[in-house]
Amino acid sequence: MSQSAVDPTPKSGKARIAWRLLILAAIVAAAGVYVSRRSQTTQVNQDVLTLFGNVDIRDVQLSFNESDRIKTVLVKEGDLVTPGMLLAELDTRRLKAAAARAEAQVAAQKQILLRLVNGTRPEDIRKARADVELAKAELDYARTTSARREKLAASRAASAQDADDARAAFATGEAKLAAALALLDLAVNGPRVEDIDEARASLESLEAQLALTRIELADASLYSPSRGVIQERLLEPGDMASPQRPVFTIALTDPVWVRAYIPEPDLGKISLGMKAEIETDSYPGKRYEGWIGFISPTAEFTPKSVEVPQLRTRLVYQVRVFVNNFADELRLGMPATVRIPLNQPRPAAVKPDAPQDAKNQTEAKDHSAEKHDEKASAGENNDPKKAAEKHDEKADAAEKTDAKAPAEKLEEKADAAEKTDAKAPAEKLDHNPSAAEKTDAKVPAEKLDHNPSAAEKTDAKAPAPARLEHEKSSEP
Repeated sequence: MSQSAVDPTPKSGKARIAWRLLILAAIVAAAGVYVSRRSQTTQVNQDVLTLFGNVDIRDVQLSFNESDRIKTVLVKEGDLVTPGMLLAELDTRRLKAAAARAEAQVAAQKQILLRLVNGTRPEDIRKARADVELAKAELDYARTTSARREKLAASRAASAQDADDARAAFATGEAKLAAALALLDLAVNGPRVEDIDEARASLESLEAQLALTRIELADASLYSPSRGVIQERLLEPGDMASPQRPVFTIALTDPVWVRAYIPEPDLGKISLGMKAEIETDSYPGKRYEGWIGFISPTAEFTPKSVEVPQLRTRLVYQVRVFVNNFADELRLGMPATVRIPLNQPRPAAVKPDAPQDAKNQTEAKDHSAEKHDEKASAGENNDPKKAAEKHDEKADAAEKTDAKAPAEKLEEKADAAEKTDAKAPAEKLDHNPSAAEKTDAKVPAEKLDHNPSAAEKTDAKAPAPARLEHEKSSEP
């Protein structure tokens, strides 16, 4: 077989041109298909915003609030704990002894306060009165003995020493009687109010100490604050615990969110509360419902852990997309893909309350402005010159208002007055001048003073009897 038969490329010029046109048409068709698919993909990407991030949760480090030796540890790594679940206990012998001592002190102080409040017993009062009677009897005997010795000493039948001893015994008896009476008064009056208040204050102090001891005893048991999983068990039974040494690290199962980063150009496309869908590589095809719960108010450079080379040098904002993790399948650090539909209605923005300081400043400014206006008005009232100027300004304003009133209204009022006066009999005008006075009283004094022409026209058109009555009434 010859070489010309094997070579598929045509040798003639027309065949070569046709071949080239065929190749060009194939390239154009392929480009059209690519552009069409790319536009469709772009349209889909414009309706959905895709972010990449990692699952994030909170963790809690639990430690005892007391310093003592650990007695028991009831959970291990991986155990699921619930709120209020007992996790570990300390040796409580020392704390129980301190609580028992505090309870005994409180009981003793209660009895002391009760004794003071009840006052002196009746038996003690009767004994005090008996002591008074005894002192009176001894005083009477000493008085009689002293008088007898005085007489004997005067007649020289007894020595002067005997007389002095009798007088001293009498004085001693008087002092004993006074002391017995004072003791009786104390027994009857009872304890002082100050002593009762002091005993009550001591009781309250001991009760507070007892409450503190009971709190310390309760702190010897470590409970779970919320639902989670034991991530680390750091201490064992026999270790010395303290508030500075954590015993467990608990990974909380709620809330769970995906920490992602959004470029600055796409920041305006999202808002708080927008719904989202989350997918993970561990569970392909399974989508978790979520919502945007946090948008960072400050920008930052893309963290190195985000493997997007073209965004390394751009500013991004951290976004937290909270996830409904009912099946407890999401774990800390798990890579996740977040898709946010952009065609969904945005939730209504919640307007934050004004800071309390700003409210206080606004109220203070309004209050100061009101005070300033009150002071200014008070100053004008106190100053006669300013008051006169203010009165003149009001009068000028009234003149301008009257000057703007149309003449037609004045003529209509005058015609109405003529018709009314024409219908009214002369006898009524003579015997009821108060009606004319009331009619004239309805016209403001300022308008009559500043607009005499209107008053003259009204009086000129009014009947003679009415005008005379009006002149009489206006003379005073």
